[in-house]
Amino acid sequence: MTSRSRAVVLPTPGDPYITAIWLESYKKFWAGDIDQLYVCINSGVEESVFQYTVDMFHAVGAKILTARQLLSHGPALGQLIDLCQEDFVFIAEDDFYIQRQGDLAKWFSIVETGQADAVVSLRGCCSEEIISHTARRFGLRGRAAAQPNFWPSLCVIKKSNLVKTDGNYGAKTFKAGEPIPQINLTPTKTTGGDTFVWASIQLRALGLSFYYEDQNRLIDVIRRGQYPPPWIHVGSSSTSLGGGLLDEEMHSLGHYSQDATFRFPPVPDRNILEHFERKYAFWYIARHHWPIPENVPASYFNGVYADAITRAIHGCNLRQAEVDRHCQMFLQILAPLLSE
Repeated sequence: MTSRSRAVVLPTPGDPYITAIWLESYKKFWAGDIDQLYVCINSGVEESVFQYTVDMFHAVGAKILTARQLLSHGPALGQLIDLCQEDFVFIAEDDFYIQRQGDLAKWFSIVETGQADAVVSLRGCCSEEIISHTARRFGLRGRAAAQPNFWPSLCVIKKSNLVKTDGNYGAKTFKAGEPIPQINLTPTKTTGGDTFVWASIQLRALGLSFYYEDQNRLIDVIRRGQYPPPWIHVGSSSTSLGGGLLDEEMHSLGHYSQDATFRFPPVPDRNILEHFERKYAFWYIARHHWPIPENVPASYFNGVYADAITRAIHGCNLRQAEVDRHCQMFLQILAPLLSE
């Protein structure tokens, strides 16, 4: 029998409550499907809280990189891929939760057996010019033509194919007149793409074959109303330490800039209002169901975090009744993680 060689790479700011949800998914549903977990924990959150998160990952045998400031997602991912020694890699995000056994094993098997070179999930997140040229260059049809790029989560691929790219897994800007030969485009004005868009273009240019799975973004799960989903990408949860939650002096809980103070963002329309209400409801559920134990030095952060949620709900003029409604919704969506 051929030996297995599977890794997971996870960049995270290390919010202790988001970490606890992610590890609940890992331990309940798929820890046995991989051989090594690699984590890059990066934020300026206070030392005892940072150490608590590090300890949680140490407890499950993770190999850990740390940075005491917030890193961009792409460079953090690049460091993890460089560290990884396994042949096959699952790229994860800390707000992407698998809630059913067998799915990750299936995705690895698809790549290991050569059914496809990578299991990916489609996204756009770039200019229309890049989308149209990518679709034309690679002969894409249907949804792949409208969203030709891949999410930096729910991606299983051979490491050897990842390292054939230039190693830039982050966002990339192309200046006017700068050729993008992979898609036969020389943009007439500055353009670019979000995290993993440039890597996606390079992976397509390698001639790889792809097996598509739905990302199950929160907004799509809500639209379909099929709870609980087998996996879900909540989205935006990593911003809790990056300015989404503020202390009494209006500093970010992540302290990635000690001197910077923040204002609560404007909420210009109903869509943004509902997005914020869902986001703060999710943070409330995470804090409420996975508190830091009282015998841990970081336990004081439970109060700091809860106060910051309340402060933001008032500061953004969110509707408490809608936040509460979304909390009830999350209890249904995340039921497999919440059950004993």
